[in-house]
Amino acid sequence: MIETSKLPSTDFEQNFEELEEQYVNEIEGIISAQLFEKGHLTRDHEEADDLEFFGRTNYKIRLKQPNKNVWSVPIQLLKKSIQKVLRNGGNIEEGVTTSSTKKKSETNYEMPIKLLLKSIPEEEFQKRTFVGNSVDHEVYGEGVINGINDTGNVEVKFQERKVLLKPEFCKLKKT
Repeated sequence: MIETSKLPSTDFEQNFEELEEQYVNEIEGIISAQLFEKGHLTRDHEEADDLEFFGRTNYKIRLKQPNKNVWSVPIQLLKKSIQKVLRNGGNIEEGVTTSSTKKKSETNYEMPIKLLLKSIPEEEFQKRTFVGNSVDHEVYGEGVINGINDTGNVEVKFQERKVLLKPEFCKLKKT
């Protein structure tokens, strides 16, 4: 959850845009630092999930799975996946999903992106997610953020109901 006491204002729309961009860049930076430092990523100590790092450009991260696949993962696609995970409360499985509406080229990147996201401790995502933060609304009162959808609408759980709001209609509650 976000430390709202350090925010300059309670305006959710302004904070959401600024903080989301900052947090996505921070998580992407952690992934890049791990890749540069170790040269590979291993998840759950399984060799099948081992990814070797072959370099990074401004646009792509090059990864190789030993004796299997080679990927040039677009950084924009990685950032979009990080953003989705932060909007869903740190749930990595919801951040990278298989969908028939996606382009074939995007589905080819699901496995490496999922492995890159799982290389980050879940606490890092939990520190940066909006889900679980309290908000105030003029009509409904105090509620808790359940998630943020792809269009930027905020799902808030109030005492009696769940409501989908535009970010400008709620304010973060200072703690």
